[in-house]
Amino acid sequence: MAKALKGVVYTRLPHKINQFKRKDFVKRMTKTTTQKVTQVCVLDQNGQPLMPTQRLGKVYRLLKTKKAHIVAYEPFTIKLNYEPQTHIIQPMTLGVDSGAIHSGYSLANEHREYYNAEVIARDNISKNISDKRMYRRNRRSRKTHYRKPRFNNRKNKGEGWIPPSLKQKVEVQVKEIEHLHQYFPIENIIIEVAEFDIQKITNPDISGKEYQQGTLQGYNIRNYLLEKYNHKCFYCDKEVSTFEVEHMIPRARKGSNRIDNLTLSCHNCNQKKGTLTAEEFIRQTLTPQKAAQKLRQLPKTKQLLKYMAHMNATRWVLYNTIKEMYDSVSITYGYITKYNRINAGLPKAHHIDAKCITGFSTVPSFDVTVVKTKMRRHNRQLHRATFSKGHIRRAAVLPKLVHGFQLYDIVLFNNHRYYIKSRRSSGSFALVSLEGLKDTERIYKKLTFLAHTNAYLTNYYINDKILVC
Repeated sequence: MAKALKGVVYTRLPHKINQFKRKDFVKRMTKTTTQKVTQVCVLDQNGQPLMPTQRLGKVYRLLKTKKAHIVAYEPFTIKLNYEPQTHIIQPMTLGVDSGAIHSGYSLANEHREYYNAEVIARDNISKNISDKRMYRRNRRSRKTHYRKPRFNNRKNKGEGWIPPSLKQKVEVQVKEIEHLHQYFPIENIIIEVAEFDIQKITNPDISGKEYQQGTLQGYNIRNYLLEKYNHKCFYCDKEVSTFEVEHMIPRARKGSNRIDNLTLSCHNCNQKKGTLTAEEFIRQTLTPQKAAQKLRQLPKTKQLLKYMAHMNATRWVLYNTIKEMYDSVSITYGYITKYNRINAGLPKAHHIDAKCITGFSTVPSFDVTVVKTKMRRHNRQLHRATFSKGHIRRAAVLPKLVHGFQLYDIVLFNNHRYYIKSRRSSGSFALVSLEGLKDTERIYKKLTFLAHTNAYLTNYYINDKILVC
């Protein structure tokens, strides 16, 4: 989470509004810190979003007199049962700070900020696909070894195709934009598209002919590595007659074939290293003094380069997808966002960058930051890296709905909100609170359903501290 977060958040409204007085209602809808801040989204009769309101008393009266009803809790939203006399709308601008894993969102206009959030996408898609491929190949070798291999049954990767791991990250951002369009009157969408120069990042001083020709101009890979490491093994510094080209981050650990991920190794060191990374192997085999010296020679931008490559691959896919869905969509660049953030004196954070993208970086900020973490919706046994007892995988798992509940549903138990972490067909569910504390297993009859989360774990933060609703 970013620093310097402040504010409060509203809690849920009971289903039976008449069991609480107005004073109790307002008390349950707000938590008081330095200031009182509440917000309820409003939809008209046709489901079109109106301006959010902070008038809790009026919301209470509308619900009590059945002139409105609750349609959502995340965010808390009511729908009017009558035609309002006026439709005064102050259109908002949605700023999207697109990232490889974390993405920021902000809704603002010239008056104030109405919403900000950070969404964390999944980063384990590649591993799950690799596990699935391993299991399928193993089964085919055991059960259908007599079949001839077929290579023409693969999906045609046409123009615009991106890997499933990157496609999922784009879909998470698209769904969040669709979600906000349901509850807020959004007029414009501004998306930051980031473009990274990998050569400049790995070597800031590169220029001229060297920049145009690349690192390996005039070399093959082996000769380049021999010259770079002085004909010595990178790990043990021995001079041997034959060297092996080795990955610092193994291919099994998502290492690339880039030249800065390759090194020279003798056969013994390569065999001992196995699937360890260069950093792990050095720390295990060398003395602390020698290990510190070797670690200084390792590239420091491995993970950064990976995410930058993801951004380069997905930036226009996201923009083109949103452009097809909505009319008023534009782009901006990182240097403009940075300029606005520095001029406003704001700290670095994804939701703060999103606010600067809207162009209203100086307006009052919304007090609560919503952090959503994307989880796996329905985990199938095929993707698990461990076998069941007796090395027999179960043919079936629990259905999506068990007694009307699914994974990560928000439920109410003893006036406290929980997520459903796991379920049993008997009706005994394991619950986890918002702050991650586990509760004992509870029978489903004692739980009150609040909302589906679509496999999102949602937390609210004030000053870097989680709020428990």
